[in-house]
Amino acid sequence: AEIITRIVIDAPTAAVWGVVTDVDAFAQWNPMAARGSGVPRPGETFTLWLRLGPGRPKPVTCQVYDWEPERLFCWGNGLAPLLTVKHYVQLKDRGDGSTAVVHGERFDGVLGWLVRALAAREARYHAFNRALAARVAMVMALASTLGAHAGCLPTLSAWRFAA
Repeated sequence: AEIITRIVIDAPTAAVWGVVTDVDAFAQWNPMAARGSGVPRPGETFTLWLRLGPGRPKPVTCQVYDWEPERLFCWGNGLAPLLTVKHYVQLKDRGDGSTAVVHGERFDGVLGWLVRALAAREARYHAFNRALAARVAMVMALASTLGAHAGCLPTLSAWRFAA
């Protein structure tokens, strides 16, 4: 079972990648995460405090499953063979200065269909996409204002902005 969403962001892939992989800043823009901690790298873990429903955000230790710089960031957790959840953001340079984003979550294992049915709030994934586009636009505007070069964008995305 899988949720798949798409968006085109009017920014270079490096800028989108810089925002998507800055887990510590997720709470500033990501409507799914109340907090993030760690530096995601291949085979490593980081922690997200997720808004899974009413009540306090739940801490979730995430394993980085796939990491292809400026192409694919996939993370998740689970208890195979019962359930494995993989959240991903896949980027593709469109050749015109914009980036095609495929964002989704895959639910595998015996309980995959059940959890997919419970998580059937695709609106949350579209909200993530819109928030990602807005955050990237803000980073791009700041870079433009400062006269930064495109190569500096991943560094700029790590700056903390007042919410």
